[in-house]
Amino acid sequence: SSLKKIRDNLAKRKHELEKTQANEKAVDELREQVKFLAADDLTKEISNSDKYVKTIADPVESLRKHLRNMVFQIKGLSGKVKKEGTEIVQYSKEVLQDADNQHIVINNSLSNISDITNQMEDLAQNTYMAQEEAKKSEEMSNAGLIVVNKSIEKMNSIRDNIQESSKKIKRLGESSQSIVEVTNLIRSITKEINALAFNAAIEATQAGGETGKAFSIMATQVQRLAVNSGAASKEIDDLIKNIQEDTASAVASMEETTQHVVDGTKLNNEAGYSLREVAKSSSQISQEISIIAETIENKSTEMIGISTDMTELQRINDKNMVRITETVNRINEITNSSSELYTLVEKYKV
Repeated sequence: SSLKKIRDNLAKRKHELEKTQANEKAVDELREQVKFLAADDLTKEISNSDKYVKTIADPVESLRKHLRNMVFQIKGLSGKVKKEGTEIVQYSKEVLQDADNQHIVINNSLSNISDITNQMEDLAQNTYMAQEEAKKSEEMSNAGLIVVNKSIEKMNSIRDNIQESSKKIKRLGESSQSIVEVTNLIRSITKEINALAFNAAIEATQAGGETGKAFSIMATQVQRLAVNSGAASKEIDDLIKNIQEDTASAVASMEETTQHVVDGTKLNNEAGYSLREVAKSSSQISQEISIIAETIENKSTEMIGISTDMTELQRINDKNMVRITETVNRINEITNSSSELYTLVEKYKV
């Protein structure tokens, strides 16, 4: 009975020793497997057949798998973040460069718009002055037209007066012709008086005495009357001739003057037509200049509005440049952090 107990004890101790050795072997296997974890090698599977060690190995294996997946994902994500961050930084730099170029273009555009606006204002001022000059030209043309019309009226009145005077002078010429007929009658009477004086002289010679003397005196007086009548007739003839010559000259001069008046009236009419055309053209030009001036003023207002919009666009562009710069700096920080994270997990073998 005692021997059996000893054998049982020995068998029990042997079993316990084998069990202890098996446990130690399992622990040694686990320790060897864990060494890979310590060496940052996450590729080695951790497993153990010992049911007691397995209770430790299984959680460690689960942790290894999770850690391996996490490191794998971190490597992939950090690499992707680094790559995309670098691309975003490069793209952002290009955007910043484009924004800076846009800033320069906007500044140049604003400068050009300002110059154009100033030129349009000068043009509007010059257009306004041209419009005023056109109005003055129209007013002067209208005033000249009034003067020409008055001149035409005066010349027409002069022409009418000259024609009326010419008629009167012609009638005077016709009246002088009547006087000529009277002088012819006087000349005829003078001849008869001469004949009468000659007969009286003959009668005085034949009668003799007092009667002859009386006839002689009468014959002398009749002859003197005939001489005076002849002289008067000649003077009237000369006067009528001068009147007729002066009348003919006056009529010719008046006719020539009338023609000059007609020509002058025609020229005045032409000048009036030209002045009306000038006034009409000046009015049209004034209206067109007014339309152009209004258009320039509207365009100038539009340019000012565009300049205001461009200024606002520049302000937004500058604000976006600041935001992009801040974004680039933050992306750089993220990229640097991602690089650091990648460096930390790079040593792990997955």
